[in-house]
Amino acid sequence: MRRPDTLAILTFLLLTCASACSSVTPDPAPQDRLAHANDDAPSAEAETQATAPPAFTSELPLPLTTGLQGQFIGVGVDAPNLYLEMTKAKQYEFVERRAYHVSRMISSGSYEFNEDSLRHIKLYVDAYAHRVGNRSRATWGEDLNYVFARAQHYAPVIIRSFNERRVPPAIGLYLVAVETEFTNFQQENFAGAAGLFQFIGPTAEAYGVPRRERTNVQKMAPAAAHYISDRIAEFGTDPMSIALGIAGYNRSPDSVRRDLRSVMSSGNKERSFWTLVANSDKLDRYFRGENVKYVPKYFAAAIVGETPWAFGLEMKQALSTCIETDERSPVATTDGGRGR
Repeated sequence: MRRPDTLAILTFLLLTCASACSSVTPDPAPQDRLAHANDDAPSAEAETQATAPPAFTSELPLPLTTGLQGQFIGVGVDAPNLYLEMTKAKQYEFVERRAYHVSRMISSGSYEFNEDSLRHIKLYVDAYAHRVGNRSRATWGEDLNYVFARAQHYAPVIIRSFNERRVPPAIGLYLVAVETEFTNFQQENFAGAAGLFQFIGPTAEAYGVPRRERTNVQKMAPAAAHYISDRIAEFGTDPMSIALGIAGYNRSPDSVRRDLRSVMSSGNKERSFWTLVANSDKLDRYFRGENVKYVPKYFAAAIVGETPWAFGLEMKQALSTCIETDERSPVATTDGGRGR
């Protein structure tokens, strides 16, 4: 009997897997966006009931093998289990490994997350996971399939703009995920911010974009990349300095510096966002009410967006690999999205 041709078998398997990675037809932007209210945040009761994670390991997931146009044809050890089907111990292990991976994507090093920081991140990973497939159109409670369908169209301009500034594109992608969930809001919110990147008028103008053009994504993406580049130059390129820069996107850099002075003066502590969280009782109500959630939510959004298969998303590739789009799509135009 003739022995099978090994190369032919491997080729057949690769082609079969690659063909299974079908493209996603984006869902149009919601037509009845509600007022901007962060409804997906875990409740105070949920935060109180959250248990400390079990002992965890810093082992990274198996390497990913990518096929044509970044479609994944092998997703490593976590592929068979959707996140919500994992045990709590496995969920913590997954969150730890993926947060470690995100820290390497956005900085010049990596960060070993402690139990408290992982608990904060997992609260938001859990909240995101429960929104997949809920078919909701409500802002901040919307089905994540709709959110990431929009994200895939905005991703190319964000990735290109951040690359041009030598800023890790994942920073820009998931700042937008937290700020607007990839909706290009045309009306200003109570703080005077508008657009996909939520710039206030004076800041947009300081970075070369007239306030009336804050919904022009082609102009605002480079401005946002420039802004983050300045924050990195200010805070540093290591993982926790990057996290401080991310916090400074939500809370002014001056406020972040003041917060650090407030908590660092009481002892020789780690200069990081998580030190601020651990000492939030010493900080103002604005930090405790909003900023304390911002960086954990950023990491949670990045974990979901970079491992969509683990959450049952229709998106078949990591968001950071979405480098091409259909420029004719109404979602991809400079003024796409519905105002608030």
